[in-house]
Amino acid sequence: MVKVHIAEDSDIIRRRLVHLVKEVDGVCSVLESDNYASTLAMIQSEEPQVLVLDLFMPGGTGIDVLNELRGMEQSPRVIVLTASADIDFQIRCLEAGADYFFSKTADFLQAIEVVRELVSVSHCSHCEE
Repeated sequence: MVKVHIAEDSDIIRRRLVHLVKEVDGVCSVLESDNYASTLAMIQSEEPQVLVLDLFMPGGTGIDVLNELRGMEQSPRVIVLTASADIDFQIRCLEAGADYFFSKTADFLQAIEVVRELVSVSHCSHCEE
């Protein structure tokens, strides 16, 4: 069982992502945040195995989050899902440590498939009861 964290400032997109991720077998909980500060705090306190990360949120960027993750002992696998999917952002995100980079308009469902793949190979001892 795996914890997945959705960091997305748009309520509509976040709700859709949460709904789709909750349907993935092996997900024990779906965490949500809508800004930079709460995203970092939740990652530190909840230690999710997978993070779906928007690039632009109040208080900071997804790249800022990626830079913070570099210093953490246990960091999640990161899927950047953004409306700003140009090649410059993709390069910057991958260089900063993102594992995947997808466009919200072209690759939304592909990002969910990657969540499914990551969940199938991950394990969360916090979720077992």
